[in-house]
Amino acid sequence: MASSKTEQAQAPLELIHIDLMTDLQGHPNYHHALVVINDASSYMYVKLLLSKAEAFPTLKAWTKTAEIAMDHTLKCIHSNNRTEWSSLAAEEWKREAGFKWQKTTPYVSIQNRRAERTIRALQEKMCAMLVQRSVPKGLWPYTIMAARHVLNLTPSVNANRIPYEDFHHMTAHGLVKQLHIFGCLAWIHLPKKDHAGKHGVRAIPGIMVSYDDEHKGWNFFTPDHTPSIQWSNSATFHEHKGWHNRPKVQSPLQIGFESLKAESAKPEANDLELEPEMEELDMQDSLQYAPIGQPIDDTEGN
Repeated sequence: MASSKTEQAQAPLELIHIDLMTDLQGHPNYHHALVVINDASSYMYVKLLLSKAEAFPTLKAWTKTAEIAMDHTLKCIHSNNRTEWSSLAAEEWKREAGFKWQKTTPYVSIQNRRAERTIRALQEKMCAMLVQRSVPKGLWPYTIMAARHVLNLTPSVNANRIPYEDFHHMTAHGLVKQLHIFGCLAWIHLPKKDHAGKHGVRAIPGIMVSYDDEHKGWNFFTPDHTPSIQWSNSATFHEHKGWHNRPKVQSPLQIGFESLKAESAKPEANDLELEPEMEELDMQDSLQYAPIGQPIDDTEGN
């Protein structure tokens, strides 16, 4: 392939650009990400991977799904010369499906600049989102999916069209209304079956880290609860607050302990107070025995 200059495609799957984001660290289950860009609409598909070997079967499976959904067949793939794209299985797929596969000249990265530019924008947005709210780096898989979601709903500079609408041929109004600030504090509403009686906890604190396309909701990071990643379609968002701004909830034992101290009127009562080190230890122990479902203030972990 001698030139990187091509005319923009006009139909879905007429031309797609593919590449891999590699060596992403911080999460045990994901180390790489497959990125697919539809040339006609700039719509982006991202799939998290544990190993590079998953890249080709993932691309093949997505293409089949997209062809059925779009009622268009794949015409051309543009990629670099990675080993994953040069396997016998990849060549056989290309021959059977009948599409073209354009590959860049070795060491001429400019020929794959569309994919590289998209990946750079994705990485920059992911890093900015993580830093903005001091979110743990181990949450990068959720962050990158949130970044992809936002970019797909952002009008393109050249065509002034929304990639999601252009690719799916449907309005993105509902998805735009669903947008919230990444990493913002949220109270996730618990279903009635999880309410601990009439006076039990009805919501738990967390931060919004991604959008759940499968369930039409959000993914939340809830450090004080298990599992630490939970999805919900019902939550109250505090856009300009983060995890450190959440109310510090005291356990009944802690409240009772402080009430006893306040009611001590006799001077000699000070003789009965615990040493500072022991008092802090007892306070911490009382937190550990807070009722199930009630947030525990783990200041060391935050």
